[in-house]
Amino acid sequence: MAEDAKVTKDCPPQESCSAAAHPPAPHCSYPNAHSLTIIATIGFLLLGSVILNLFMAFRPQHPDFFVTGATLSFLNSSGDQPTADSDVKITVFNGNKKFGVKYENVRAAIGYEDEPLASTSIPSFYQEKQNTTTVPVHLAIHFANASNSCELKSGARREGKVYLNVQLWSSVQFNGGPWRIRWQALKVDCHNVVIDWPPPSGGYPLFGTLNSVRRCATHCY
Repeated sequence: MAEDAKVTKDCPPQESCSAAAHPPAPHCSYPNAHSLTIIATIGFLLLGSVILNLFMAFRPQHPDFFVTGATLSFLNSSGDQPTADSDVKITVFNGNKKFGVKYENVRAAIGYEDEPLASTSIPSFYQEKQNTTTVPVHLAIHFANASNSCELKSGARREGKVYLNVQLWSSVQFNGGPWRIRWQALKVDCHNVVIDWPPPSGGYPLFGTLNSVRRCATHCY
């Protein structure tokens, strides 16, 4: 009886033993929805920045086009349907360091004021990276009537120059080895190409040449 009492006396109360054997669980904190939103936003911005930098590094630039040579000569300035020839040199500079350019379905045209004079097709060609290529274009002009021819020559005689418009259209594809950009439509506008017309001697002059190099506007879509 005395031993039982001693055991009971030495052992702490049952409730104290249970508390010592099972300490309280530590408090765990979890990120709330606001914190998760901030983390996701920062991650999205970082990913977008990486993608934008890669796009700008590998985004091809449009080639630059220039009219570097042009002549206009009348072959038959009389009659009901006068004719003329124009030879134009279009110089193309591909400044891309990573992309060559493939040109297909190429067409060129020449016009005076708002009136188209002639158009022609040009053979397909490929342009290497950081390359300059000159494309010769020959255009045979058949005036719809004599009045159109007279108007052009009268303007040349009056001002000593003629303002022509040269245009070019093509399907283009940028090729950077494993990188191939989808085919795009290219349009090149060379407005107000100045043809110098020498002073007439005994009649209308029949031949004019390019005044200066003309830079063209380029559009891809």
